[in-house]
Amino acid sequence: MKDAIYALMDFSPKYAKEKITDTLNEMENIGGFDDLRLRKSGPFLFGEVKIFVKKGIDVSKAHEIAGKIEEKIKEEVKEVDFFTIHIEPYKERYAKAAIPIDDNKVSEHFGRAEKFLVFKVDREEGKIVEKREIKNPYKEKKMRAGLSCAKFLISEGIDALITKEIGEIAFHMLGDEGVEIYMAMEGIDECIDKFIKEKLKQLCRALKQAGVFHVS
Repeated sequence: MKDAIYALMDFSPKYAKEKITDTLNEMENIGGFDDLRLRKSGPFLFGEVKIFVKKGIDVSKAHEIAGKIEEKIKEEVKEVDFFTIHIEPYKERYAKAAIPIDDNKVSEHFGRAEKFLVFKVDREEGKIVEKREIKNPYKEKKMRAGLSCAKFLISEGIDALITKEIGEIAFHMLGDEGVEIYMAMEGIDECIDKFIKEKLKQLCRALKQAGVFHVS
């Protein structure tokens, strides 16, 4: 009986899933998707999927992309009545992170740090594949050292920063470039270990002036 109904509708759950999968694969600015689910209720389909947006795409742009995907899916599969899209950042296999350091400890001041420890992690293997120290060329700069350091680290291609403090302007510059910023609560080795295990607290806002951090 169920097959007969699908035949009359010229529609099947398998067909719908294939069409939606093709649509998702064709969309730009997403690095992949997961957990595609469909549920039938009468003649209609309800669905949801998790998409991974690429680095450098801000929240408003990500929601715009999600809206276009939903619209396209409903065009391709007329039976879809409601479709929920969950947005998550796309994580490459390799991630490059930086930690401001002084005397082999996490620096108390991002822009005035003596050096930056830059390391590359293989997320699949859960290990460091590259590590080096870079002298901070802006340590002695009188004004906006943090901003200059942010630009410098962006040019180094970092994906994440682990720090004890950071000014508002530098924070937003890094964030606009898709750099994730995490709070350093322990020593260097502990920070690296927690970064690999994805257990660091990510900063969603930083107020250096008040000495207050807001974490997500």
